[in-house]
Amino acid sequence: MWGLAVLLLVAAWILILAALAWSPAPGQPGSLFAVPPIALRLLAGRAAPTALAVCLALVSLPIVALSLDVVSVTPGVYLTDPTRLSPMDFARWSSAAGAVLAAGLVAGTLGGFVVRRHAKCGAGLTFVLAWQIGIAVLPIVAALLHTNTGFAYFCVDGCSAVLDSRNPVTGLQAAVIPFALLPSPLFAPVPFAALSVGVAAWTKLLRGSRRAVK
Repeated sequence: MWGLAVLLLVAAWILILAALAWSPAPGQPGSLFAVPPIALRLLAGRAAPTALAVCLALVSLPIVALSLDVVSVTPGVYLTDPTRLSPMDFARWSSAAGAVLAAGLVAGTLGGFVVRRHAKCGAGLTFVLAWQIGIAVLPIVAALLHTNTGFAYFCVDGCSAVLDSRNPVTGLQAAVIPFALLPSPLFAPVPFAALSVGVAAWTKLLRGSRRAVK
């Protein structure tokens, strides 16, 4: 049941954002989305990249929270028989919320300075920053809330979590580019896809609004 809910959320999110990302920008001829002039002016504002990134992060929260494979870990005990957390568990949602909000706030702010000048460089920078920050923050939030959770776990002669709240530094270690952009999408393909389309839509909205108000 929850798997179907995640699939439906992902499908709706990707279809809407894909249409936005690949159609002409709002305010331009042929656009699939009618955006009021006042909204275009707001999107052209200085704080718009950060605000829009945070809004998109909040919209994506259910997708991220429900699609993460989160397990419960016991302090001081080797992870041999992981127990998956229920879809509505507080630890799942709180960690996901911290990760997406931190990613949206930091990546939206820093990437916003670049995307207004160069779309591809800005989108690439924003994507990499958001993905790395999300990875780094997941175990830190769980550790601060004492929820004892692990993320991206695998089992080979025993089980281990790549991101473990018992050692919050694992998030910072895993946020380096080789892991963040190579094996990490295998552990979280749904958030990776949602972020890809979300950054494309974020870029299109910001670039299109700026051209529309000139």
